[in-house]
Amino acid sequence: MIYDLRNQSHPIRSVLTRRTAITGIAASAVVAVSVLAAPAGASASASAHHVTPGRIAGEVTGKKHPIQGLCVEAINVRYMVTYKAVTSKTGHYTVHKAVPGRYYVRFRDCPAAKGSWLFQWYKGVTTSNNSSLEPPRGITTVQVKAGKTTTGINAAMVQGSSITGQVTSAATGVGVPQICITGVASGPNATHLFTRTVKGSDGHYAFHGLFPAKYVLEYGCGWEGSNNFAPQWWKDAATAAQATPINITGGQNVQANVQLIQGGVITGTVRSTNSSGPPIPGVCVTAAGGGVTYFNQEITAQDGTYRLAGLATGSYQVTFDPFCGEPASNFKGETVPAQVTAGQTTSGIDADLQPAS
Repeated sequence: MIYDLRNQSHPIRSVLTRRTAITGIAASAVVAVSVLAAPAGASASASAHHVTPGRIAGEVTGKKHPIQGLCVEAINVRYMVTYKAVTSKTGHYTVHKAVPGRYYVRFRDCPAAKGSWLFQWYKGVTTSNNSSLEPPRGITTVQVKAGKTTTGINAAMVQGSSITGQVTSAATGVGVPQICITGVASGPNATHLFTRTVKGSDGHYAFHGLFPAKYVLEYGCGWEGSNNFAPQWWKDAATAAQATPINITGGQNVQANVQLIQGGVITGTVRSTNSSGPPIPGVCVTAAGGGVTYFNQEITAQDGTYRLAGLATGSYQVTFDPFCGEPASNFKGETVPAQVTAGQTTSGIDADLQPAS
């Protein structure tokens, strides 16, 4: 299934109404949602007919040694349902409870794996194309029969490259958590956009299983939690156009540390009709611009106030939307300009929303 998040009425959009950043390709992208099978079966029709499931089993190696903790995914060609397994210490795996039918099987690096392995499809197709909706040519489908185990679905993984580093505050030198790190690849392997979030409190991050390409890294989501950091591109660049690509040629690890500077802040109050009117809570306030395709969004509090942080230096259009993420309001939306300087607060960006006619 594919959900287009540009559809303002789609229910998935409500998940994104609190804080959102869209950059580059992601601004016009759609999100592919993988449906994970319940243990009892892969589809309503399958469970209704009490179909006996089957299994897929094999061994995964790298450099002629077993790989532990590698992710294996079996995707039903007809239903596009995904069943998962993880390789054991001996490199073996078994995908259980798979509905009979034909499957694509793919092998990929995951956090538990030791190494940096390139994405691979059965049988032996190593490619940066990881789309189950449009799988690459040359792959072999696997037949699963009721009550049977299809064995010998093996993979010999190829060593890839990695980019690792630490995100710290330029002011304190302390590691920064909750930063979104987005990489865009260019070259023959430039097939997708990828994102990671620094979860550790020390700010360390890693991209593994990288194909040869030139990668441009962006460090965003600088408003998450108590953070207030401006977006930045590798290396020490304020825009994507000024970024320094990281050239990956194969089988290497590139260290990419970054120090983030404090972001700009916009504050204000949203009221009804005029500056003396009652405050309006629940209004989505969005700042778009800053010299990049980027926006940050907050929702007004009970007293009508809002605070947008983590902004780069630049000119913004601040939009007040009474319909975003809330029940329909009796007010019209409004957009006003604002100038932001990183490390400073631009206050008094208020809105007096007029009643809808």
